[in-house]
Amino acid sequence: MEVTEHPLGGQWTTPQPLSDPSVRSKRPRLAVAPNGAAALVWEQTVDGRLTVVAATRAADGRWSAPLTLSGTARGHEPDVAIGPTGTATAVWIDEGENAATVMASSHSEGGTWSTPVVIGRGSALPHETPRPGRADTGADVAVLPGGRIVAVWTIVADGTNRAQSAATRPDGTWAGATALSKPGAAAGGVQVTALAGGGVAAGWEELDGGLIRAHVARLPPDGSAPRCTALTAAVAESGAVRLAGGSAPTAVFVDFNRSRVQAAPIP
Repeated sequence: MEVTEHPLGGQWTTPQPLSDPSVRSKRPRLAVAPNGAAALVWEQTVDGRLTVVAATRAADGRWSAPLTLSGTARGHEPDVAIGPTGTATAVWIDEGENAATVMASSHSEGGTWSTPVVIGRGSALPHETPRPGRADTGADVAVLPGGRIVAVWTIVADGTNRAQSAATRPDGTWAGATALSKPGAAAGGVQVTALAGGGVAAGWEELDGGLIRAHVARLPPDGSAPRCTALTAAVAESGAVRLAGGSAPTAVFVDFNRSRVQAAPIP
């Protein structure tokens, strides 16, 4: 894993290696704060075991040494988000013998990564959705303007992929996980985005009854069950949803029946 930077008005810097070149690294996820602080997470295979590794960049440009976040577990599909003050949060899925757990750890600027905590549970890692759409089945995390953290992910529960979410309370601790997708439907491609005014929305796709359809939902701040909305008619297939937040929240998705990209406001 290497990093390179492009200062305003300058040129790309010489790539700086972060990971051990003798091990396989993949799936990097990067988050950058307005003050220049950054956090990077990726998967790394060591002695046949997949791990989640992180490195941070101080506002002055110095990168830290990489640190394994997943400990002795097999860590999968991490994501990271960073707030305006440089505090970063990483979320990933640990694979156990007969279970999978969603983990989270935070890093304040100038500090260290916190001890990972469990924010969700399932019976196994998510399966790839066997239809067109987003191949990514891992976690996605966002930091809201007020500092609240919201994470979404897919994990096997009740025998199929379920999209779930969790958020931090005002005291910084994580509340319990909330199911997003329909029971019995195979979910995938879940993501989260911050909205203007401190709100948050999630998007994902569900394979149900032989049809795959894109869904969105605004997540209530109290952690209650959200109202989910399908973006296309019951007989139309759609997926590969992407979200844009801000003051005009929009979902972009692929209409598979018409082979075209469409956009719709997030209700």
